[in-house]
Amino acid sequence: MAHQLSRLLFLLPLANALPQTFNIKPMVPNTIRLDSTFTLVINVTNPAHDFPSFPVHGLSLSTVRFGPTHNIPTVTNTTGAPFFLTSLDTTRANSDNPSLPLGLTLYSPGENDSGELVPTQSLGVDAGSGTVGLTLPVTAPVDFSECPVLAGPAPGTYVVCDTGFSSVQHPQWVVRWVAGTTADVVPAKCLAVKLLPQCIKGGEVAKGAPLGAGETPVKALCWDNVAAVQWKKSRAKC
Repeated sequence: MAHQLSRLLFLLPLANALPQTFNIKPMVPNTIRLDSTFTLVINVTNPAHDFPSFPVHGLSLSTVRFGPTHNIPTVTNTTGAPFFLTSLDTTRANSDNPSLPLGLTLYSPGENDSGELVPTQSLGVDAGSGTVGLTLPVTAPVDFSECPVLAGPAPGTYVVCDTGFSSVQHPQWVVRWVAGTTADVVPAKCLAVKLLPQCIKGGEVAKGAPLGAGETPVKALCWDNVAAVQWKKSRAKC
C-alpha cells in the first residue's frame, strides 16, 4: 500500500506537466486540404440576417453570361463555377478554352446619376488573368485557427446584393465587393458574406487552360465539404 502511494505521488507532478491539449479545439478531421480546383461557397457573416425570401447561406458562386468576355457572379443552389489559383495570386475560371482566359476581376467603384461613387464594386469572371489579390492561402496554418477564405485586395467584405429583379442577363442576386472595415459599410439590400473554397474531388486544372508568361497553377487550401463542417468543434471561425 505504501509502495502504491509513493508511486502515485511520484506520477502526479508528471501528469501536471503534460501538455493540456484536451481544451484545444482541433480542426474537424479531414475538413481542409490542398487541392487543384475549387468552387466558392457563400457563408453569410450573420445568418440571422440572411434574405428571408431567398436564403443564400450555403449556396455557391456561379456566373451569368453578360457578353462574350464578361460574366456576372451570382449564386446557385446547384454546382458552383470551378476555379483554380495561379502563382500570380489570381483566381482563374477552370476553362479549357485556350483563346479566352477568364479571371475573377474587381472593378473600380462606379458612379450614380448624381456623380457620387456607389458603395459597391462590381466583380466579374472576365477575359484576362483576373485581379491580383483575390486569392487563397496555399499553406495550412500552424494551429488551424484561420479560415480558408477568398481574400480581397484590401480591408473590406464580399457582399450578396438583391438587385430587385431577374432577367436573362440580369441576375437578381449578385456578388460584389465593398471596401471598408466595419459592418456599417454594407449598403441596403446587401449582406456581408465570406467566400469559402470547397475542394472539387478529383478536379484538375483543364489541360487547355490558357496561362500567361510565368503563370502556373498552384494548389490552394480548401474545405472538403463546407456544409459538413461542425463549426463548434473547429478552431477556424468563418
